[in-house]
Amino acid sequence: MHFPTLTWTLLPSLLPFATGSPLDSSRRATVDISTISLPTSSLPTPADSLTLKYVLLGVGTQNYTCASSTSTTIPVANGALADLFDFSPFLAGPTPLVTSNMQTVPPLALSLSHTYPQMFDNLRLKKIGRHFFAAGGVPTFDLTGVSPRGTKISGKKIAGTPAPAGACSGTEGEGAVDWLYLTDAGLGGATTSANLKGGAVYRVETAGGKAPATCEGQGADVVVPYTTEYWIYGS
Repeated sequence: MHFPTLTWTLLPSLLPFATGSPLDSSRRATVDISTISLPTSSLPTPADSLTLKYVLLGVGTQNYTCASSTSTTIPVANGALADLFDFSPFLAGPTPLVTSNMQTVPPLALSLSHTYPQMFDNLRLKKIGRHFFAAGGVPTFDLTGVSPRGTKISGKKIAGTPAPAGACSGTEGEGAVDWLYLTDAGLGGATTSANLKGGAVYRVETAGGKAPATCEGQGADVVVPYTTEYWIYGS
């Protein structure tokens, strides 16, 4: 990863948010990101009835298991764990981050969180939830920092596409995980806010997270750092 270049390119845009307290809910309520376009890919586009509600930065790990440490054994996906930070305020307001720079945010976040965690903490992004896989392998977005508090989105994968050529290959050059399109699986029930029911989640601008080609030299659990953007659409 080209950490110094990314840092000096993006940090000036982020510094206005790196002072004081984390972005609060009152400021978040004034942010209008509805006209921002999803990064281009072969994934299905959002339905006309949906609008962009959140752009979240996910910072965590993609997890895999290995039945043995041999070159003939392939790692098996075992979900993911990530903290979710509200990145929406950076995209609107008097000094918005240029949308074309969005693709460099996850690589920067991966570099900072993995190598310079204190510098990442100094950005003071507001953590608003957690991404994990619930029972049955259901990708879940637990948005504790949105209203109503404790909103959960249970996703269902509809489509995926390889990360673009040139995507950040991760901390060890393992490669970037696929971009994904998920729809609301309807499993959140009353815990899913009304405007997110029937919505969609896109995982785009991925950095790192890809499994090693084989389990050779690996333990039973393989944990690969990744970062990404989750674009959440609702009615």
